[in-house]
Amino acid sequence: MKSAVSSGRHQRSRRAVLAVMALVLAVLSCAAAVGTIARKQILPPSRLTAWIAPMQLSAARFELLVGKGTVTDAAAVQARRAAAQNPLSYIPFLFAAGAHFRTNSDVGSSRDAALLNEALRRNPRSRHARTLLLRHEIGSNRVGGAIEQLASLFRLDPVAATGLLRGVGAAVSNPVQISEAMDAMRGHPELYPEFVTGFIAVPRTSAMLDVFSGQLPGNVVRLPRIAEQIVGKYAANKDYPRALAFARRVGGTSSAPPVADPQFRSTRAIPPFAWELTADATGVAERQKSGGVLIDYYGRDPGMLVRRLAALPAGKHVATIDYENLSGSLGSIGLQIACADGGRPMLDFVFAQKPGRRVVKTLPFEIPDSCRGQSVAIVGLPLERRISQQLLVHRLEVQ
Repeated sequence: MKSAVSSGRHQRSRRAVLAVMALVLAVLSCAAAVGTIARKQILPPSRLTAWIAPMQLSAARFELLVGKGTVTDAAAVQARRAAAQNPLSYIPFLFAAGAHFRTNSDVGSSRDAALLNEALRRNPRSRHARTLLLRHEIGSNRVGGAIEQLASLFRLDPVAATGLLRGVGAAVSNPVQISEAMDAMRGHPELYPEFVTGFIAVPRTSAMLDVFSGQLPGNVVRLPRIAEQIVGKYAANKDYPRALAFARRVGGTSSAPPVADPQFRSTRAIPPFAWELTADATGVAERQKSGGVLIDYYGRDPGMLVRRLAALPAGKHVATIDYENLSGSLGSIGLQIACADGGRPMLDFVFAQKPGRRVVKTLPFEIPDSCRGQSVAIVGLPLERRISQQLLVHRLEVQ
């Protein structure tokens, strides 16, 4: 009984995925299927075209043009005539099948699929035939076949296929649908990035993100574009501990401390748990080959100079900073640790020591229970006098 119920849920989820694919495809495919042919500058056929097969192909194209993208009966007739006298062309098979895709809801028959497959055997690069065959696969409840055509379309027409992939990703809404789509994409790793982008674009619970990321192949989930989107989604949900755990797992830094890279050396960490260095109107922060970060605050526009996210547990902590002021207005730059969701800093330290002396400061602070994520930032402060400051931070450790 459980097996029957599970099978029923699986079939419903498959139909839901395919229904969404059909909806998105309806928007994208009509023009894609015949757009290239319709855009060609084709002259009306002469009276002699009935006797010459190549001209019959032109006649079929012309009928398609005047039909504004729909394969008319006249075009289908021309295609059948052309097939008899020009058996190597793919166009007659495309048009003969296309006659049964008059509206966006039409998905054709098994005979139409055979005609389209024959058209593709003759011309594997036909976007029109692949798009119509994709519609047929979707309407026939075949996810695997649909993904196969979508993979080919992605190579032939990435723009149209990208929109469809993102639409499907956004529509997936439960674990069974996730499995269905993932299984179909196993042999097509190039489809994952756009599918993930669509999935992340809509609200997702952290539990759903766990399921989704857990089914992505290891080599795919570690891709920077994909890993950063998933980490960012956890962070957008304000689930900072989960975001950090995922970032450390896919980034291969599971044994690192909660606030890793105290000397600003590594660029392997996944944002927002990596040091973000500013280079804008506020100032510039640059990593040094020997370790540390050189900061030049211009003194005009207050703001972030160096920043990262942390997910420290509630309780007492200590920040240790090893730095030296180089020049400029002392007290223009500060270290602030605050809750990522806003509020007053739990630690607010100003770099005011005189230049020429390296200083190590140990700064205690306490994180409240409500603060699950923290912003660790070196900032340019607003002052009455707009004077720059140059600072070299050798090490910033938070534990």
